[in-house]
Amino acid sequence: MLKNHLKLASYALSMPPIYDGWFLTKTNFSYRGDKMKESFAELIELTKKSLKHDPWCNDNGLKGYCESIIKETEELKEAVNKKDHKNLKEELGDVLLCWCHACMLAEQEKLFTTKEVIDSIRNKLTRRKPYILTNTTVTKEEAVEIWKQVKEQEKHKK
Repeated sequence: MLKNHLKLASYALSMPPIYDGWFLTKTNFSYRGDKMKESFAELIELTKKSLKHDPWCNDNGLKGYCESIIKETEELKEAVNKKDHKNLKEELGDVLLCWCHACMLAEQEKLFTTKEVIDSIRNKLTRRKPYILTNTTVTKEEAVEIWKQVKEQEKHKK
């Protein structure tokens, strides 16, 4: 069975990148549609305004936001460990906000766009977890093995 999954992993590496919602329309992925898109777009716009008009945000820079992400991730971990679901939602939001600020700063520095970050992780997921696009069932061990094999093959392609 694992050999079939590894073939699937090899196939995934040969697939073209997935863009512009193909994944969302071609699978059974549960997506909340326009309301989530609107919320995310509003968050991005607020983040841009925050960077433009709030000197505290600009003073942090990318390095500062990396430190903030680490701090907020620790608070997130604490909320998970305490099973504090109310605080968990807040801490997830804080991590997301730091991520948005870091992406916007990278865009300002012309390093890459937020869309490129999102496309990159979406493509990585579909390459390293090709079974999520099919009705294929894998065990945890098989999923880990596929991830490792695809990651190793990616290293050799670089």
